[in-house]
Amino acid sequence: DDGMAMWSFLENVPTDYTENNTYRFNTVQLPWLANNIIVFGGKNHNIQDNIVMDTVTHGAGISISTKFTPTPYEGTILVERNTLLRTGSDDAGAGYSTGAIWIYAYDRDIDTEVIIRHNTAIDSTYYGLSIDGGKVLGSVNASRAKVTVEDMVIDGAGLNGVSISPTIRGAINFKNVI
Repeated sequence: DDGMAMWSFLENVPTDYTENNTYRFNTVQLPWLANNIIVFGGKNHNIQDNIVMDTVTHGAGISISTKFTPTPYEGTILVERNTLLRTGSDDAGAGYSTGAIWIYAYDRDIDTEVIIRHNTAIDSTYYGLSIDGGKVLGSVNASRAKVTVEDMVIDGAGLNGVSISPTIRGAINFKNVI
């Protein structure tokens, strides 16, 4: 299953509410049936300075997700200075493929600041970065985007460097994505 997962769910608040957590300086290899690192809801999380590699199936290298209806995201979610090697995979049963980094606004909107910066994705199985799920990132009426992707290197991707589903709504800022 997931190599590392933060789960925050409404049914058991406050016991299952996650806040101010950091995954830092970890190595996660060969998760089966899920993601190397994932966050489901909560407030002010950091995913920094990790090495994730060789996702086997059904997941991404690093994912920010609202699948399974977690609590709404609050504060800032920071994904920074991570190295992703041969990550991302296919889920034929669900009908999607994931990126090295995957933002999945599936069961609810992601209406918080998401900063993805200084990450390197090498030889991603499908995408360096994938964004999908059919919900809203930030507000469709916002004067500025709440999702920022900057200083990201994508070196080798099986399909596309960046994949954004036509079903996703909202705005994303891209700066210096190579």
